[in-house]
Amino acid sequence: MVSVHYPDEYDMFMIGGKYKRCAIDTLWYVTGKPGAYQIHHRLVDENDEDSCLDRAQCHLDDSDLVQGSCQHCGAKKWNILGDAQTGYILTEDNNKYCLKRFGNEARMIKCDKGYSGLSLQCTFRHHHYPSLCKGN
Repeated sequence: MVSVHYPDEYDMFMIGGKYKRCAIDTLWYVTGKPGAYQIHHRLVDENDEDSCLDRAQCHLDDSDLVQGSCQHCGAKKWNILGDAQTGYILTEDNNKYCLKRFGNEARMIKCDKGYSGLSLQCTFRHHHYPSLCKGN
């Protein structure tokens, strides 16, 4: 499990397209391969359904982020660039679109227009993607 953490003085963590204080609902896990990752929201209780980080509008240059269907076109092509020392960048669609924070909201925009760096906080030592969490 990892949480997507925006390193600022408030220690905010991402849930869907919003940032909030760390809580059980800010945990995510990654499946797939680089460039085709899916970022699943951790189920909080037994009635929860599988959901993923998703671009609300797959075919627009600027899109809201939502917690949505893992089958939606905006939930299937994530990549995580960087490392624990320099930080990470969350990209989508062959690294064309990058996560950019605007206040307490996150959006996807073209990477040449900017991006926001992230850190990943690993919650387990035994996880599927050790390369993402080295040093954590």
